[in-house]
Amino acid sequence: MRILDKIISTLRGHENELFSKIREHLDLSISALQALINPECELNSEQCVRKVSEYEKRGDEIAREIFELVSRGAVTMQVLNITELLTHALDDVLDEVHILSKELDRLRRHSKNTKLISKIFQYITICGEKALQGLNHLKTMFTQILSEDIKSTKTTIGLIEKLEEEVDELKNSMLETIYAEASNLSIVEFYASISIVYMVDTILDKIKDVAELAFILMLSLS
Repeated sequence: MRILDKIISTLRGHENELFSKIREHLDLSISALQALINPECELNSEQCVRKVSEYEKRGDEIAREIFELVSRGAVTMQVLNITELLTHALDDVLDEVHILSKELDRLRRHSKNTKLISKIFQYITICGEKALQGLNHLKTMFTQILSEDIKSTKTTIGLIEKLEEEVDELKNSMLETIYAEASNLSIVEFYASISIVYMVDTILDKIKDVAELAFILMLSLS
């Protein structure tokens, strides 16, 4: 039986709604990241936080809708558990972007070190672009899952893993920069900068988690 047929039989006709909500949630993360790496965010981080907060709230609503949708369907416990883990991981991506936006706003409000802030935003922009690529790869994955294209799905996961590795290298380089300048930074600036660098890396980790769980869901339905 084809994966789509199994989804139809287990979710009793709700499969289109399920994948539509997953894609909608991914679009919210994409919009939130785009707001975060927009040059205007560096100039008005408070407004950026408000935008991202709106996306995050809608993401929470969609996550609850997914849970309700799946729980209503005649799904196996395995599919239910995987879908719940997938939804949590999906929501974690948007949550991390939200937390990052607030931490950036704090740094901007409590530091007058324009050189540091500029470097941080440059780092976020570069890594954010890679995260956007990862999110778009995820959208592609859910199309591949429905078409039972296991080979292409594995290739897409590989692309996401490569992005995660690239950001990990950028993280290590940025940490070296911050530690080298530590004597010129206040305690708030130092710890906020370190925290931000790790948050950006976590976003890519969460994207990879979603990809791996999506693949497990695909295998469980094949």
